[in-house]
Amino acid sequence: FVYSEYLTGEMRSMAIKDQQRKDLTLDMKKDHLYFVGQHLYLSGQVFINPMVASLPEHAHLFAEHGCFGGKDDKGQKIHVDCSHAKHAKGEMLTPLPESFKPLT
Repeated sequence: FVYSEYLTGEMRSMAIKDQQRKDLTLDMKKDHLYFVGQHLYLSGQVFINPMVASLPEHAHLFAEHGCFGGKDDKGQKIHVDCSHAKHAKGEMLTPLPESFKPLT
């Protein structure tokens, strides 16, 4: 298994967004303190099994724009669709198949 810092951060961010929720079950009371997702946002970690992730039927799970498009104001890399020649910097790569792209 390979630890994914990026996916761990994403998972923890999602858990933090839900920590104040009181609508997950009918038994939750509005005036009661709950620790929704506490173990996830404090200590959850995401690991990827490379043998499973490399199977063709799972290829769509890790798809993202794969061409380098520069950096944003915070110095973070920007990934752009490889089919957009004017936005991609450096070597042009094969664009993602339509079936790998998000529905929305």
